[in-house]
Amino acid sequence: MLRKFTAQAVFEAVKGKHYNLLSKKKLLWLDAIDADSLAAVKNAMQNTLAAKTLLIVISKSGNTTETIANFQTVYKKGVNVVVISSSGSPLHNLAISSTFKHLEIPYAAGGRYSVFSNVGLFPLAVMGIDVEKLAKGAKRGALASLSLNWKQNPALVMATLLYLHHKNGKHLHEHFFFANNLESLGKWYRQLLGESIGKELNLQGKTVHEGITPIVATAVDLHSQAQLYFGGKNNRLYSVVEVEKQKGFAISLVKKAADIVPEIRGKQTVEVVSAIASGFKKILAVYKRPFVEIKFSELSEEEIGEYMQVQMVTVILLAHLLNVTPFDQPNVEDYKKETKRQLILVSKHY
Repeated sequence: MLRKFTAQAVFEAVKGKHYNLLSKKKLLWLDAIDADSLAAVKNAMQNTLAAKTLLIVISKSGNTTETIANFQTVYKKGVNVVVISSSGSPLHNLAISSTFKHLEIPYAAGGRYSVFSNVGLFPLAVMGIDVEKLAKGAKRGALASLSLNWKQNPALVMATLLYLHHKNGKHLHEHFFFANNLESLGKWYRQLLGESIGKELNLQGKTVHEGITPIVATAVDLHSQAQLYFGGKNNRLYSVVEVEKQKGFAISLVKKAADIVPEIRGKQTVEVVSAIASGFKKILAVYKRPFVEIKFSELSEEEIGEYMQVQMVTVILLAHLLNVTPFDQPNVEDYKKETKRQLILVSKHY
């Protein structure tokens, strides 16, 4: 699948990052152009009958350099191809002329807001994700985020917190996930916040260079970043994300090793994770580092859909508070145009 983080965020949250190790039905991703990733995907395709391979190509503009390059590199005759792009785009037109199956991306749905469109729903449905439950959760999140009672409106509360802390010097927003399967969800949010809020101009056309820098972290980052978190500049707002129902394992007693960390004796792995998260929050409070808590009861389609919808409304409300538009990314086009110019220069050189 050639994509952005939209579908991968949901898939890994529900099915797990290690799904391919446990299932005969593989889902492989290509985004950036990377030789090792391309080699791995091409090798996997060579070992699979073409008729049993589905290549999903996603690009709203239909001319994204990385997507088209990856597509041309891994495509081989006989594979099934589904193109998801805007109506009338170069990629959409190619699908029609090549008799590839094609689905449209609604014009109003920007990439980072497109998870509940064909961009997210089709590949997720193909891989067994219950998209009806995903949509049900999204509806629940939307209704909560439209509540006129601010105490019951999670999007309004979070947007206000982000805005006030930003004005108080907290220009970094770090999502800290105590569940590795949520890392891609964090990367989706990183794009959502970064592209929606990072703006050169405000709504009146005045140069403001607005933005809050999103950061994604998991529990392993405590080993390398804790000193910075507690001893460095107090310039971050943390979102500490936990999952209440996770698969756990008993920590077996190994002779001569049981006394190295006696506190874990007789514990489950989930209890250790919970203790680490609790310790992290406690020390954040000691050092007066602001944080909010986000808790999933479980990593189900409904809860992921609700979370993503709330985050999208949060960012839209935050953009309103910051007086910028959350729906465009004009500066992104600068590097895309320059990339194509550099490719032309390379071809002339040869």
